[in-house]
Amino acid sequence: MTEAFSDLAPRLAILSSGLFLTAGILTGGWKYRHVRNNPDHRAPAYVNIAHQAALAYAFSSLVVGALAFLSAWPDWVNTTAVIITLYQFIFATAAYVIHGFDRSMKNQFAPPHRMGRMAMPSALVHASMLALFVCELGGVLTLLSGAVIAQF
Repeated sequence: MTEAFSDLAPRLAILSSGLFLTAGILTGGWKYRHVRNNPDHRAPAYVNIAHQAALAYAFSSLVVGALAFLSAWPDWVNTTAVIITLYQFIFATAAYVIHGFDRSMKNQFAPPHRMGRMAMPSALVHASMLALFVCELGGVLTLLSGAVIAQF
């Protein structure tokens, strides 16, 4: 592998952290606009969730990057684990933003399932949540195990 590829995983994670932080700041402005302009001084639930998720994923991406940096696994394994994990972070945040634009105050898991104006089959919603969990956990455990092996 080339030297440029060997640090791709941590670089992707760190740059993603900056993008998530930017998204957190932008959704914070969006949240403030709702709080300021609504008579009850509240933002829609998924505007709050999008804001909080983007900020949480900013810091989570840094941890993912640090684990990738420390990992003993081959570069392609670390890069794949980082990409899979970051994709799920992006997918979740994007879904919250879509629900926020919809101004939905209901739980995204309550039927009928919708993504914006589009109806979603219940099985697809639950399968996507299972994939989110499995991919995030799998990616992080891959990187964590590589870091543990490298350090001990």
